[in-house]
Amino acid sequence: MSERRSRGSDTVDAAARVLAVGTYVSFGFALAGTILMLLAGHVPVTQPGPPFDPARLPAELLAGRSAAFLWIALLVAVVLPSARVITAAIGYLREGDPRQSGVAVAVLCVLLASSVIALATR
Repeated sequence: MSERRSRGSDTVDAAARVLAVGTYVSFGFALAGTILMLLAGHVPVTQPGPPFDPARLPAELLAGRSAAFLWIALLVAVVLPSARVITAAIGYLREGDPRQSGVAVAVLCVLLASSVIALATR
């Protein structure tokens, strides 16, 4: 007896993989940053962290600075939901499912609008 996969299950699997891999990547960077921070003797409760500077992030990461690892972990965690929705939108478009792809695009529009509003009102 052969098992038939339902329509869209490949897309659901791909979106789940994006979420799983992204979670592991974020956790790995957070763990590395925490270990580096503790080894350097930084106490986050008593010492404020450095400001976010995307231009310096690659150099700070290569230098092994704990804050860079923690910023990367946070960035991955923040981008992860959008990456998952983008994966779903592409998958549903490839499968020719206009309803599901429309929902995914609508969710992306809401995420984009909320990001624009957040940046404009800070």
